[in-house]
Formats: sequence, structure tokens, C-alpha cells
Amino acid sequence: MVDTLMQGMVPVADNVFSPGTAEYEATQGSAVHYDYDPGRASRMLEELGFTRGADGMQRDASGQLLEPEVRAYAQRDIHQKTLFPLVDYWKQVGIAATPVARTAEQAVDAQEQATFPSFLVLRQTNGLDRLVGLHSSLARTPERRYQGSNNGRYQSPELDRLIEGFQRTIPIAERWQIAGQIVRHFDEELPVLPLFYDALPIFVSNRVVNVHPSGDLAWNVHEWDMST
Repeated sequence: MVDTLMQGMVPVADNVFSPGTAEYEATQGSAVHYDYDPGRASRMLEELGFTRGADGMQRDASGQLLEPEVRAYAQRDIHQKTLFPLVDYWKQVGIAATPVARTAEQAVDAQEQATFPSFLVLRQTNGLDRLVGLHSSLARTPERRYQGSNNGRYQSPELDRLIEGFQRTIPIAERWQIAGQIVRHFDEELPVLPLFYDALPIFVSNRVVNVHPSGDLAWNVHEWDMST
């Protein structure tokens, strides 16, 4: 998907921060890297009690198919462009995932967006906003009228503690240490399964060096220089 949808211009996403940023460099050692390994994925499903039938699909002990719904809304073109190859990849390891393409109009329904049954393909921000965006207080629950950045309503006392610690920590070294723990939690517990970074076209003179674009283009403007 990186090579086709993003023309190979971005890496596989395994960190909530953008490559090239100070935050990324400070936390990348805590990120968990998952190799593309369909064989291992199939073996892990077998360890969970699923059996692959003659049709290639995984079933549990009662014979029921493993068939989660994967939903995407059309308010952004990249959502549905990602949906179908993603489902196809899962089918290759025996997961009978069902793609459900919803309209852009349905995307404005906050309750629907917060109560999807299994998986939602969604383009989201990264960086500091996303680092703290899965706090339980931001879960899209009925009490909050389904508003908030925690789309999947993930609630973890451990993650809440780390986020709160990050927000009240001032010394930068300690702050990035906690950020690394949050990145590790994301990657191990997988409340969100990141796929790839979205390419953002920006015009920069070929004489300007040390430009590392991110959500805030000028974050390291003090390091920019002109090449000779």
C-alpha cells in the first residue's frame, strides 16, 4: 500500500510521530516493528484455535467464519482506496473480512462513526495530538455525545496514566521517555493499527537544506540553511 497508494514516498507507519522529526527520533527505539509475514499470521490464528478450511478461510471450533466488518467512509478518497486492498490482504491469510463502503453523508453521523462493529479505516492526524488522543476522557461514548478524538472508545487506565504523566512533565528528556512508553503501548496493545503515513506535497527550493516536513512545516526552521 505504501508503494502503490503513496507511490513509495513514505514509510510504513510504526510510530505516531512523523519520520524526520525530533519526536520520532526520540521515540523510535520504543516502537514495535511488525514484519510483513502472512505465514506467521496464519500460525498465530491457529494458536488462537482457528482452523483453515479447504476454502482457505479460518473458522473457529464451532465452524463459524472469522469475518469482521471493515468499514470506510467516502468523505476522503484515501479511505476507500485503502479499504479494499486491506480486506484482500486479510483474506490471503484466511480472514473473511467484509468491506463496507459508507457514504460521505453517513460520515457526519457522530454516533455511527463511534459505534462501528469491528474496524474502521480512517485517516487521522499524527504527532502530539494523536499521542494523547486515546485518553479515556476523550472516548466517543454516549455520555460525551459521541464526540472526541478516541474514535474506537479505547479505555486503558495504564495509557491514561502515561498520557497524564506526559502532559505534566516539563524536562524534555523525561518527557520523551514517557512518550516512548506511550508509543510502545500503542504498538503492543494495538488500539489503532497504523498502516502508512499520508504524503503531503510541499514545494521547497532545492537550495534549502535540513527541511523535515511534518504537520507543522516550520517546526525546525532554526535549522534551515542555504546550500552553496
